[in-house]
Amino acid sequence: GEVFGAYLSSEYVRALETAALLDLPNANWEGDPFLRERNFGRMSVLTHTEREERFKAEMEARKRDSFYWTPPSGESLADVSIRVDLVLDSLAQRDLHPSSTIIVSHFNVMQVIRTRIEAIRQVEFEDKLINVPEELKIKNAAVIHYTRIDPETKEIAPTYRWMRIAVPWLGGKQANPPWMEITYRYVTNQDIISHVPYD
Repeated sequence: GEVFGAYLSSEYVRALETAALLDLPNANWEGDPFLRERNFGRMSVLTHTEREERFKAEMEARKRDSFYWTPPSGESLADVSIRVDLVLDSLAQRDLHPSSTIIVSHFNVMQVIRTRIEAIRQVEFEDKLINVPEELKIKNAAVIHYTRIDPETKEIAPTYRWMRIAVPWLGGKQANPPWMEITYRYVTNQDIISHVPYD
């Protein structure tokens, strides 16, 4: 739609500028400090190469569990999840007309929003968000679009059931990708046991 019930943005200048450049009609943006990018602590403003050189042990530890890994003096993605939950909970408590919301934020926050909305578990994080085909990766200026409306039948589901990641500046199929159905999955006792390492 052309009008949203809520317009939220990180308070970082680059996010606010992106929000304004969208030039959405009747937009009334709210800056939300909980939507700020992940804090990389002492690794902030370093290139990936510099991080590998200066923080070799920490970067090696990241490979074991990138979701709970915490940069020196920074935030883990699990920490960012707490902030994202506060934002999503506040939206659920509002009486929004229309009920849709647009959020302008940053890469790591977008990853966490996906984990929360799609119920992606920590053990699935790498497989569902990192080690995925190029067209499913979150890129700069990407738009993640969630809907409850079935793209085929137009029936409305009680929760988000479809999503797509569009990257308009890439053009072609990436600018207008197909919808993907979100599959919510509960875990069985056996699923849990299979992830527990035994000596």
